[in-house]
Amino acid sequence: IAGGSGPAPPPGPRPAGLAAGAPTGRHSPSGLGGYGGGRGLAGVKLESLVPERSKPKAFDEVDLSHLKSSTKRAPGYTEGLPPLEALLRERGVDFSRPDPDRDIQLPLEAFEDTTLRTRTPEEWQELMRDVVTGEPTSLRCRALRQQEDGCGRWQTAAVSSWDAENQRYVLRWSGGAEEKALGVHVLFDGDDPVLFADRLAKALQSRRWANSLLKYHYFIDSMPEDRSRRIGRESAARIAAMAKSGMWDANDEFADKLNATLHALVDEAQVEYIRVQNLITFEKVHGEGKLSVLPLNLQLPPPPPSVEVPYLAVKVLPSWDESMGPPDPNIPHGYAQAFEWFCQASLRVRPEVCMALAATRGMCLDLLQERVFDVNFSQPMRQQEFIEKEEAAVMRLKGRLGMWVNTIRSRITQALQTATVKWFNTNETSLESYRASKLRPLLVCARLMMSNAFLLLGEDNLASYASVIEGLVPKRCEFPEGNLALKDVRNIIDDPKSENGERVLEPIFKQTLFRVELHLGDLMAIEAELAAQAPPPSDDKDKKKKKDDKKKEEENKPPPEPPMYFELSSKPDDFLNAVVSSFDKGISAFQDVHSVESVLLPHLIRDDHLDPNFTRTDPWVRVLRDRIAEACKAQEPWLKGVLKF
Repeated sequence: IAGGSGPAPPPGPRPAGLAAGAPTGRHSPSGLGGYGGGRGLAGVKLESLVPERSKPKAFDEVDLSHLKSSTKRAPGYTEGLPPLEALLRERGVDFSRPDPDRDIQLPLEAFEDTTLRTRTPEEWQELMRDVVTGEPTSLRCRALRQQEDGCGRWQTAAVSSWDAENQRYVLRWSGGAEEKALGVHVLFDGDDPVLFADRLAKALQSRRWANSLLKYHYFIDSMPEDRSRRIGRESAARIAAMAKSGMWDANDEFADKLNATLHALVDEAQVEYIRVQNLITFEKVHGEGKLSVLPLNLQLPPPPPSVEVPYLAVKVLPSWDESMGPPDPNIPHGYAQAFEWFCQASLRVRPEVCMALAATRGMCLDLLQERVFDVNFSQPMRQQEFIEKEEAAVMRLKGRLGMWVNTIRSRITQALQTATVKWFNTNETSLESYRASKLRPLLVCARLMMSNAFLLLGEDNLASYASVIEGLVPKRCEFPEGNLALKDVRNIIDDPKSENGERVLEPIFKQTLFRVELHLGDLMAIEAELAAQAPPPSDDKDKKKKKDDKKKEEENKPPPEPPMYFELSSKPDDFLNAVVSSFDKGISAFQDVHSVESVLLPHLIRDDHLDPNFTRTDPWVRVLRDRIAEACKAQEPWLKGVLKF
């Protein structure tokens, strides 16, 4: 390899190689180095080509780790690489077939990614000189020789110079013919074939995307605008008024010219507004595949990745300026006054306030661990046992909420007592003075935190209660025919892991909520019912006349239901009422909780309650209530089936 120890290379075309001179880092993606300076690909400047300087590094010693390629470049890695044609086919580029993009008139060199170059064309030009004599020489390469249909072959050639005006390499084929070729169609011997394949494939793909985007915008701009909506007069006038108030003074000498310019800008906004409507229509129709009549072979670039929403944002504070006219008392004069007003209006400049609000927030988070309903149904229970169990859970929550409010009151009082400057008077006797004091915003903020905690606790517990009730109800219940129907009852439940999405659950493994008993019904009432269903006796004279009519009536009349000799100890409606009533009582547990103001200042504010931010009439609450009712009603036909068998 040239550049190492040994005899000088023979005259004529020679391999360029990375050993012939180290490239600079001007085109590296990290932006390191410059024209012959800084950190190059091998850390060697172009001045090393001069014989008096140190000799360049060999190819295997060149560091290419900072280039855009996933291939790990170990010493001698090019020996194990596949041919250039195979590398290009892996990237979707095949010049053995006619080029489908031959009708694209956009120049390919405009889409070349120069960050994937190992050397610039000017640096390759410097290498086209003999290291010893300095005379011009050629560099061996493989170049693409294309036909009229776009197909081509990679052939050996020798590059003699770089035409900077036309952005082409001047090369001579092995047959002696000269030609000018693009930089993305010339691979010098010793250059990185992986980076070259990436660079060529990316240029072709970028040009294809650009051509599709031109078609895309041409179709949108050519769409009719007759039936498109325009910006309303009121909206256009409001836009113009906002522009006038922020751009110029109406009394300025150039006001007339600016008004004309403003009208032109509003007209341009109208055009853009209509264009956006056409764009939306085009996207919808094209997405449905209804544009087959147009020569659309659009290969649009992928959408940009979604930008992560920042957790913090910059808020621009209003500030008065002389160009705004006379001073406005509601607009601060600079940042100092804005910060002063903020400190006067905010309570969070005092440590005792921060301690009180932090304690309130901690208590609100602790409250979210509470449970409104007792959903631990380990064994079946009677209807009355269920009602008593849920009432006890609701009463326990009510007592816990009262203690919770008193704890917050004591934490706030303790935080306010530690203040060195007494801004907050908890012994205020005048209601008007309290409303004008700084204590009221503090308690209102704590009140809002507590109300929001009620909302979160209610949403979680009401939804979990509905889910538990629905989980106890199977998808369907099947009774086989025959005398042993009750022994072979099958509960069908949903199971996403099974093949058909459901499975059979044996009754012994089915968790149940209520326990009901079967007992004999009133036998006298059953006999009376059977007697009523029996046909009345008829005379012999009428038998022949009514015989045909009775047959027709019996055919159309549904068969009478068999009498129920057994009955349940509780009706299905009783179960429904018990479950729904417990749901309503859980909602009412949040209604009568005293606010922190009425507990901290009972001499000023009495009988003030917290707002839980939800009621039983809210849509999401009614949806949960209906789900519970539907789950209970689904069991009514199954219970009738048990009585039937």
